[in-house]
Amino acid sequence: MSKLFIEDSSLTAIGNAIRAKTGKTGLLSVPSGMVAAINSISGSSGGDSAVIQPLTITANGTYAAPSGVDGYSPVLVNVPIPSSDDDITALVRKTITTYSDDEVEVIRRYIFDGCYNLTSVDIPNTKEIKEYAFYNCHRLNNINAPLLETIGERAFSTSSIGDYVDLNIDFPNVITIGNSAFLKKGELKSIDCPLAETIGSYAFFDCWNLNNINFPSATYIGDYAFDYCRKLTTNISFPLVENIGAGAFRYCEKITYANFPKITSIASDVFQYCSELQSINALLVQSIGKQAFSSCSALTSVNFPNVITLGTNAFSGSGIRSAYLPEITTLSNYTFQYCASLEDVDIPKATSIGQYSFDSCKALTTLDLPLVQSIGNYAFLNCASLTSLILRNSTMCSLSNVGAFQLTPIEAGTGYIYVPFLLLEEYQNATNWNVFRGQFRALEDYTVDGTTTGALDETKINR
Repeated sequence: MSKLFIEDSSLTAIGNAIRAKTGKTGLLSVPSGMVAAINSISGSSGGDSAVIQPLTITANGTYAAPSGVDGYSPVLVNVPIPSSDDDITALVRKTITTYSDDEVEVIRRYIFDGCYNLTSVDIPNTKEIKEYAFYNCHRLNNINAPLLETIGERAFSTSSIGDYVDLNIDFPNVITIGNSAFLKKGELKSIDCPLAETIGSYAFFDCWNLNNINFPSATYIGDYAFDYCRKLTTNISFPLVENIGAGAFRYCEKITYANFPKITSIASDVFQYCSELQSINALLVQSIGKQAFSSCSALTSVNFPNVITLGTNAFSGSGIRSAYLPEITTLSNYTFQYCASLEDVDIPKATSIGQYSFDSCKALTTLDLPLVQSIGNYAFLNCASLTSLILRNSTMCSLSNVGAFQLTPIEAGTGYIYVPFLLLEEYQNATNWNVFRGQFRALEDYTVDGTTTGALDETKINR
């Protein structure tokens, strides 16, 4: 049986609204008289009668008049009456505090939309909650739905700001969480969905109070699913996730460790502004989107042995000191821009260095580029400590403009470019390179701590 609880004190206002609309006087019995009175009201839009019923949802979606329980009188108007008078629907919605139904299997869309005093829902046999079913129920702090499998779009999302209370959810059988299902659900503090496989786009967007999640069976995380979850727990683990959408954890400032052992692609903006992220386990990743780790100021090293594609600004503004990217062939524009602590970069197969790739990497002193064939505009702009650039390729590398070494020791005459001896004169006379002709040295003469290291290291390239 379905039970909706309305405080007795609210019935007077509802009764007055009914009398005002029907022109009737006198008392209304509760609940039967009020139900009959509501259903007798005619609509004023196109001559159609208003469809208004007390709410009892059965398994087949039909309605039946509920009976009173313990001094409370259950009643709910389902469809607003088109009138300029007091909206009975709004009056009823704002008074509901508890909903209980041990038969309903599907909660219809919009059914509790705007019931902002609803605090408790007990639906032990429900398997699906449709779109917007509990939209804007921002005082909801207790949900019992042990058999629930599917949560529809915006089912529990909130657009207004209210008197938030902590909401901790345990959905042991949920498999699918729809797009924006809990969007801006500020009261949501924790959620445990051990069987959930799909987390839709924006599912938990701006759940600013959320700090604990458990999705061990998830294989897909949609775009911006946890964006702006600023209190999300320090360690997150998704052992089965293979695909993760753009911006999924953007602005999750409290995450320190991320475990994604099966993921093969990290989309754009996924960890952007995760200011406390220190490390990530994602060794199978082959592509990283633009700004994926931008502004991760606590991230000190990146180890992606299988990455072959990097988006622009992939690590810009991060705190990394070392980067291991052995399979990358094209270093995209702005890849390490403003990585002021970057000291060690291992990119043995890179053939192209994009524009501004190392802009303002002020701690970088030496860069070894065994196979590079082109260097983009302002690639090393403001690399204030870059004293040694090593170009080992037996083929000439092109230089897009002289600004590539602006504000570097090489421009100032205190840094050097090491190239194969057989190409030394060619570099000194080549377009753009000729501006730095006095800074060229033979690769064979390059030494570190007195040890000659000019020969091409084949093991480094082929490992």
